Amino acid sequence: MLGREQIGIGENFFEIGGHSLRASAMASAVSKELNVDVRIGDIFRTSTIKALSNLIQNKEISSYKLITPADEREYYPQSSAQKLLFIQNQMNPQDKTYNMPKGYFINGELDRNRFELAFKSLISRHESLRTSFHWMTENRYREFIKT
Repeated sequence: MLGREQIGIGENFFEIGGHSLRASAMASAVSKELNVDVRIGDIFRTSTIKALSNLIQNKEISSYKLITPADEREYYPQSSAQKLLFIQNQMNPQDKTYNMPKGYFINGELDRNRFELAFKSLISRHESLRTSFHWMTENRYREFIKT
């Protein structure tokens, strides 16, 4: 996780290069390897190997559960969080709270093709960047609910 050969049992994960993404990956790896339910919050609370070991010893054995992908469909229902964001947007369409535009100035020569390829690669890799929301007619909604 940290790219180091040795780590002392008293060294703090976050002081030697750990961060939230690595903590998430570590929680998953520990859960899978040791068959215990270790969550990212556990890594934040027990940020040394010794403290994490003590926590794990007091946990019950559980089986590691993979998250199964959703079936391929034309439409998917909104999650509760998505519904909330939609309602907030409908109540105040000018609010851009969840739209975070950012601009940058680029000094020097820019290879537009490579720049575009980098963005396309990013979008292709992360499904959430390809997500869009569309109004559905009542008849189409009824068809969707039946499937």
